[in-house]
Amino acid sequence: MAWLEKTFVRWGQKQDPMRFEWLTLLAENAPGSVWKFLGLAPLMSYKRKASLTQLNVARLATMRAEDCGVCLQITVDQAVKSGMDQNLIQAALAGGANLPPDEKLIYDFAKAVTLRLPDANDLADQVEERYGKEIHTELSLAVATVLFFPKAKRGLGILKTCQAVQVRVGS
Repeated sequence: MAWLEKTFVRWGQKQDPMRFEWLTLLAENAPGSVWKFLGLAPLMSYKRKASLTQLNVARLATMRAEDCGVCLQITVDQAVKSGMDQNLIQAALAGGANLPPDEKLIYDFAKAVTLRLPDANDLADQVEERYGKEIHTELSLAVATVLFFPKAKRGLGILKTCQAVQVRVGS
């Protein structure tokens, strides 16, 4: 199992060393943990009723509030790959003020949860009232699971050298 795990991490490093640095640390120092992490993937990509745009807005708001840039760029890349409107991505990256009202509510909710702002509960109630309990739950999972990456990297000491990057949308 350790051999297979290390092979996977080496493959990832060849694809994008910056994105796989933390997995290398896991494989080297906590054998078996990479496979456990991969078990989280279904939860991280859970989608039943929420639209991809709704989930991506929540993830972008979370990463913009939490991260120095690398994880945010990964989140942007994933939003682009999912087909999200690039104008919405740009608006989210600019702080959400120019998002349409529905996306703005989701953005504000995700940001408030991430930053532990006093209006988080009120925004959660508004999200649930507008979209229902199931979508509210999916958005909450999107916020919580996307936070795993910068939190794990920070805990591993990788963010000590993390530098702000120029986030780009598209190629």
